[in-house]
Amino acid sequence: MKWNEIIHILASEERIKRLLQTLPKELEATMEAEQENLVDIQLMHNSVFKSNLAVVLIWQSNNTPSKSKLGFLLSDRLSSDGMIDHSIWNLHEIHCNPTN
Repeated sequence: MKWNEIIHILASEERIKRLLQTLPKELEATMEAEQENLVDIQLMHNSVFKSNLAVVLIWQSNNTPSKSKLGFLLSDRLSSDGMIDHSIWNLHEIHCNPTN
């Protein structure tokens, strides 16, 4: 089963800009540390509301989806920059085969 752990931060545009410069390297180092069952990490920046940023941890395992130690660490690290919402979302993949 796959699920997403989403850490959403609402902060000033200045802080979000700074995070967009520093977070990619931090997240890359996290992936290199080989977190068990961690499939991918995505960093998303809202294209309309520039003060919104989300870190998405994509997990795959047979365990019950739950907040991870990594998610708690990221939430704690980002909490000094703004308001945090840390949640778990089940992933239901839909594969579309568009025709030309």
